[in-house]
Amino acid sequence: MKALTLAVVLLSSAAALAQTEPKAADSVNIAGGAEFRRPPPPGHSTPRPVPMPQPVPSRNQVVIDREQAERRIDRMEKALRDAMSRTRDAKGRDSIRKAMEELDKLSEYVADAAPYGTGLPPPGPHHPMPPPPPVVRPISDVQFRNITAAMVRESFPREKLRILSQVAPNENFLVTHILSVLGQFSFSNDKLEVVRLMRPTLLDPQNGYQLYQAFPFSNDKAQLQAILDSGGRY
Repeated sequence: MKALTLAVVLLSSAAALAQTEPKAADSVNIAGGAEFRRPPPPGHSTPRPVPMPQPVPSRNQVVIDREQAERRIDRMEKALRDAMSRTRDAKGRDSIRKAMEELDKLSEYVADAAPYGTGLPPPGPHHPMPPPPPVVRPISDVQFRNITAAMVRESFPREKLRILSQVAPNENFLVTHILSVLGQFSFSNDKLEVVRLMRPTLLDPQNGYQLYQAFPFSNDKAQLQAILDSGGRY
């Protein structure tokens, strides 16, 4: 008896679904399921259809394939009708179970459908975009001129290097900047110290080969290479 009641409830639900699509008021159905639209009265033009406002997409609305959904509903209805005639034996109960399986498949199909109006899978969890990397720029021309001018005002190499050691960690340099500063020094040891101070913030170490021209001796060139390769830690 419970199986019969369940089958009746499911059949009623399927029939209610079939009646949810309203028919137009100015059309009638003829044999074979075709639809015939009445012509407008004499002297009246056919009214233009008023565009309906598009619904706002919602996560509760989905897009499904109409034909596939109708085929599944038809199979469910047939299975329920078969169950109605077999409720007193095992085959009837098995038919009801098959109908329930079809109903479950339909529910899964709707649940897996894309959000309405998008045609895409349901959105996943939101992951914020990582912040862009900071832009690294070399020292400005004005700031570099101020630093080199302060060094020029000093007479001794030790005082020049003191100024450079204070500003170098806070600025980014190019090889051309190092070459400009090297012009203020005469001894190789002082020049190597300049490179050692400016190398950690050098933006174009691939151009370091240009610095070899400032060192005439092979031993100095070898030390220069060691400083460039170590990032200024040599």
